[in-house]
Amino acid sequence: MPYPTEDVTAILGLSIETIDQVQAQMLTLNSTLDKSTPDLTKDPALLASRIVSHLFNYVSSFVDASGTMAPSVMVPVSIINKWYEIFLNKIKAGGVGFLERNE
Repeated sequence: MPYPTEDVTAILGLSIETIDQVQAQMLTLNSTLDKSTPDLTKDPALLASRIVSHLFNYVSSFVDASGTMAPSVMVPVSIINKWYEIFLNKIKAGGVGFLERNE
């Protein structure tokens, strides 16, 4: 991406406020952020979708000899078992939040 050859001017503002005003703004910000993230524990369909996506991403990392994940690739049960153990450890360690991060 080429950089602009012209000068760019930016104007920044600074506001000095009391701690009470800052805390009120932080509460508003936090409540807005909380609403934007779906609660997987209250939406079983979304939770199931995220779990299956997680499994698919894990299994997709195993490719055939040609380097592709074809529909005919056989996945050993041991691979699914390993995914399940890792998955449960993540749930025990920190809940279902990692499903939002696509780990």
